Amino acid sequence: MSASGQPLEATTVLTVSAPAAGSDWTTTLTAPGTVMSVAANFSASAVVASRVPRLRLVDASAHVIWQAPVNTVLAASSNNGIVWGPGLTNIGLGGVVTQPLPSGVVFGVGWILSVSTANIDVGDQWANIVITLDNR
Repeated sequence: MSASGQPLEATTVLTVSAPAAGSDWTTTLTAPGTVMSVAANFSASAVVASRVPRLRLVDASAHVIWQAPVNTVLAASSNNGIVWGPGLTNIGLGGVVTQPLPSGVVFGVGWILSVSTANIDVGDQWANIVITLDNR
């Protein structure tokens, strides 16, 4: 608690700009902490292919610390809300996909959080990308 009795702010919410169609997103973390959740929308074009997004955390020396592909194939012409987070289970139902992340992974300044989507098409689009971080 602060001197005024208010809780200390330890959570940071980052909004990542939507990349151009057919591109994945990436962001560089500017303060140390742990990833609490990553949420985004992925709209697949009508081109037939199975998309599989993979979330990756890479340290400042380019070592992959962890990566988590979704366990649900995203079909053509689908719109999917995807959430990665500690304690979640693998679910892919009705346009909602959840994927667990390891708990307690502490990241440093300059680390990169990104998505790489297998079979991404030029018409596919990421949007509404929100990352929640615990900076304690």
